[in-house]
Amino acid sequence: MKKTKMTALLLAMCFCMSACGTAVDTSEQQQTLKQEGMQLQAAGDYGGAIAKYEEALKLSNMEVGAEEIDLAYYKASAQYRSGDLTGAIDTYSAVLAVKEDENGYLGRGLLYVAAKEADKAEADLNKVLKETEDPLIKGIIYNVVNQTDKAKEYFEEAKNEGNMDAVFYLANIYEKAGDHNYAMILLEEYIASDKASAEGFLSVGRHYFDNEDYENALKTLQAGIALGESGVLKNLMQEEIACLEKMGDFAGAREKAASYLEKYPDDAMMQKEYEFLKSR
Repeated sequence: MKKTKMTALLLAMCFCMSACGTAVDTSEQQQTLKQEGMQLQAAGDYGGAIAKYEEALKLSNMEVGAEEIDLAYYKASAQYRSGDLTGAIDTYSAVLAVKEDENGYLGRGLLYVAAKEADKAEADLNKVLKETEDPLIKGIIYNVVNQTDKAKEYFEEAKNEGNMDAVFYLANIYEKAGDHNYAMILLEEYIASDKASAEGFLSVGRHYFDNEDYENALKTLQAGIALGESGVLKNLMQEEIACLEKMGDFAGAREKAASYLEKYPDDAMMQKEYEFLKSR
């Protein structure tokens, strides 16, 4: 994608860049830092992830292209997960000051919903609704503003087009409506596909767990863990330990708890749980 010169506004929004090496070297360094940031984010170290993304952005030589925008979106995601809604919104706003696009307005609009800034959310999300032809995006927007019937309509349309993400969203709608059986049918369809995310495996695993089907819960959670680093890896590992305890496999639970604490050593609750498991 052709790069555009950064505006003074974007400079003020913390995209302070400096020249460093050749374009190829810079791109490689950015990719390395991005991957390091993603790994830290998946491990729950959002501050560390943000620092990596910002370091990568500083290599951009006063220019903003597809890679810099992608880095900014990752930074906003880490800010949101860390609880810094204002920072995440500011990051999206900085990107939109340089390049207006559907993803930017969608992301910022959803953040405004989370921040309970209804007027600003409506303005951004309406821009997306006027431009997009994607039924999944329309479904997501109507879902977050609690227009469930419209959301279902668009998710069904996306599902019929083969979009498996729509199946996951539909399952959540039916789950919230109390139709647990149909929600489970949809979730099982979702995790059987090659598009399944760790979040999907977590949802199905929890459903099995809540229904005391610990064997299937364990298999499902471990399938999610096997996908590798993800934003819900910590949750998957916690649920796996809980399953093993429910099944009476305290040695297995203790082993998994030790592995968990190697990855998340500051989790005080798991430290207590590990001490309990050592006594079993």
